Parts: sequence; structure tokens; C-alpha cells
Amino acid sequence: RGDAGRSAEDFYAAGVRSYTGDGATKDYGKAVRLFHLAADKGHARAQGYIGLCYQAGEGTPEDHVKAAQYFRLAANQGHTEAQLNLAQFYFEGAGLPQDDDTAARCRHLAADEGKNVEAQHNLAQCYARGAGVLHDFVKALHYNRLAAAQGSAFAQCNIAQAYLHAEGVSQDFGEGARYHRLAA
Repeated sequence: RGDAGRSAEDFYAAGVRSYTGDGATKDYGKAVRLFHLAADKGHARAQGYIGLCYQAGEGTPEDHVKAAQYFRLAANQGHTEAQLNLAQFYFEGAGLPQDDDTAARCRHLAADEGKNVEAQHNLAQCYARGAGVLHDFVKALHYNRLAAAQGSAFAQCNIAQAYLHAEGVSQDFGEGARYHRLAA
């Protein structure tokens, strides 16, 4: 069947099979070609995968500028992993100018709208350190609690530390110990 009749989802699914080797031979180059066909039709997950391929140099030469472009396309459609990847690129200055404020905004999107546990944990760290946002232990605790509720042991440890050191919450050694046990 010709490519003209295939949907973006068809190209994406075939790309994933080529990328992972699930039901097909692992072939990054073929995966990138298929992801491009889906991305050209506006498929956000395919755009995110292309970003990953450019970031890692899988099936295409490594290119952080192109990776950032594809992460932005997917992020603008609400793709939470792309929002988080774009945040990291802004934080590191990879493929675009280093910008803590924009990194924090991207993490907010993934944490608040996408409910992404990694974004919630990262955003908590931003608030705890004042990186791209105002230093705020209460907000750090809020995002750590969101991540902890999804099972993040890192966030649970951070909450324990907040209770032990009275950061955004009254000091409570019992609660600190309880969160350390949860994280174990």
C-alpha cells in the first residue's frame, strides 16, 4: 500500500516497531523516516521521538538544535515528555540558549497539565533551589507531594528532608521518618 493512504498513526506505529525492534528488526534510520512521515502530519508523539533521535544521534546525526525544534513542536501539542525534554534543553542550553525561566515554564506544563511525575519532581527541585522560579519551599513541597503520590521515592525522600529540616512545613521527625520508610 502506498504512503499516501497511510495515516499519521500508521507511520508512527511502524516507526515505533522499527525503533524498538518489537515485531520488526531494530532500524533507527527507518524509524526516523517513518517518524518524519507521521510528524509531517502533525503527530506529536512522532515529533517527540524525532527529537529523541536527534538528541541521541540514533538513525540521524546528533543535532540538538533539530532535537529542540521537534521537542517544541510536540510540546506545543501538550506532549508531556517533550515538554520535559524541552525544559531540560533550556536548563542545559542544549540546542537553544540556556534559560532557567523557560525551563521552569516547560516543567510547569508537564507537571500541572500532564501530571508527569518526573516533571513534578524536577519542578520541586527548581522551587527548592530557586532555579527559574522564586525560591519557595512550600511550592517545592507541593510538587514533591504530587510526585510522591505517584510513587516517586526521590520525592518521598525530599518530603522527609522537608519535615526534618522544617523547609516549607513545621519540623516533624515522625513524619520525616514515615516518608523515609515510604521511600525505602
